[in-house]
Amino acid sequence: MSRTVGLLGESESLEIDNLMPGNQNAKLGDRLKELQDRGLIMQQVAVIADATGGMDFVVEHTGILLDVMCLCTVANVAGTMIVNRVAAAISSAMIAAVQDVVTLTTDIVHAEKLLAAGETLNITANGAADRAIVTLFILRT
Repeated sequence: MSRTVGLLGESESLEIDNLMPGNQNAKLGDRLKELQDRGLIMQQVAVIADATGGMDFVVEHTGILLDVMCLCTVANVAGTMIVNRVAAAISSAMIAAVQDVVTLTTDIVHAEKLLAAGETLNITANGAADRAIVTLFILRT
């Protein structure tokens, strides 16, 4: 299942700013809202079944892939997630081993970062029991 995350309003922006002391200084919520207003889209993909063979999803917006985040939803010792285009990896492996822990990709392949609305990508998991919500941060073009 894939969906574009709803827009941040002023109250959501303030809530993000106030979640942690570091966020207050950095004004993380304000920065995310500013990026969103300039065209940042967050597309979430839920991996809820065996994705060792790759789980396909459709890109909803044309743009540049800026980052990918993985939220582990079920603990699994060696769990990982990778975003791919056909056989080419777009992201490095993100750890999906500890429930409720978020990891970011450490690398986005430069030649693969341009995305087209309607194109099919997939997420490959390391193990059959790996479960996560993978979020793509896309700057619309």
